[in-house]
Amino acid sequence: MEPPTPTPPPLPVSGPQTPIVTSEVTIRTRKQVSAWTTLAEKVYEVRSPNYRSNHVHIEQLFQENEELVEHLMIVCPNFKVIFSYILEDRLGFWVKKVDWTKHMKDWGLQDCKRVGCSLATFIRKRKTGEAAVSA
Repeated sequence: MEPPTPTPPPLPVSGPQTPIVTSEVTIRTRKQVSAWTTLAEKVYEVRSPNYRSNHVHIEQLFQENEELVEHLMIVCPNFKVIFSYILEDRLGFWVKKVDWTKHMKDWGLQDCKRVGCSLATFIRKRKTGEAAVSA
């Protein structure tokens, strides 16, 4: 039996002060978007065609931004592996399958490698990131 997975705290809800809460949420959202953008730029700055160096760099950045990536790591604990293979961007023409009945939490390293390499292939073959993800 697995221990219960922690969930992020809910957003604050308030009665008559809804406009204030909305603006607080908007400010928090803008700060989060800015933090994610900064993290993405740092990761992309030093990406390499080597999985291991990407993984070490991502590991370091995720430790520095532990609070920001906390929810992501709960949902997909091996995301750093997937991301490292995406950044490696090897020339691949085939997309490999992953058992669609597994939750992301249960993916092993081989599943994460397949997802990362396949997503890199989708991104390279599509014009936008959104089109790659929807494929």
